[in-house]
Amino acid sequence: RQQSIDQVTAYLKRQGDVRSHVLPNGEVQLQAQEQTQGAGGRAVISVQVHRDGSLWADVDKLRGPRCQEIVAALAQAVGGEVVETSHKEAFYQLPGEPTKTRLQL
Repeated sequence: RQQSIDQVTAYLKRQGDVRSHVLPNGEVQLQAQEQTQGAGGRAVISVQVHRDGSLWADVDKLRGPRCQEIVAALAQAVGGEVVETSHKEAFYQLPGEPTKTRLQL
């Protein structure tokens, strides 16, 4: 597990400042925001390291499919592979596209 934490920390440090904290269940959460804005915005990358060393990653504050590139790079950096993904609504929005807001009156 420590090896996973070290590898994720090294990857996230290349993206920006890394914050980490231990969750009540003993898992470690690491988070960084990109220093420079890429296509779709400045991503906030959160990674949760489970007790067995496996990872769960979340990419936020980003529009479009660049999140897949970020997760693939993270998997490569830790010597793993992406086994499951789910896309947020922002995945289907183009960078620069206005946010779709739904109001109920």
